[in-house]
Amino acid sequence: MPIYEKRTGQIHRFRDLVAVSSPTGMTEYYKPQEAQALALALIACADDVQARPFIESQFGTRRFEFLPLREGCDKPDFEQERGA
Repeated sequence: MPIYEKRTGQIHRFRDLVAVSSPTGMTEYYKPQEAQALALALIACADDVQARPFIESQFGTRRFEFLPLREGCDKPDFEQERGA
């Protein structure tokens, strides 16, 4: 069984978005409904991992779209969101 280093990420609110910062320093921004979809997919995947061996997995792959970002920027394009 692999041994993992303790790492710390964080979740916080950024304006009207949910921000998830990883231990690598990258931050992803989600609309509330995107964050809820991600949370449900994480729970479903974790349940599958706990319930059965990998070769019997029933989880598959979940895909969803992210809020568009400005080119060359790691923050959401709020002007585009407002339709400007």
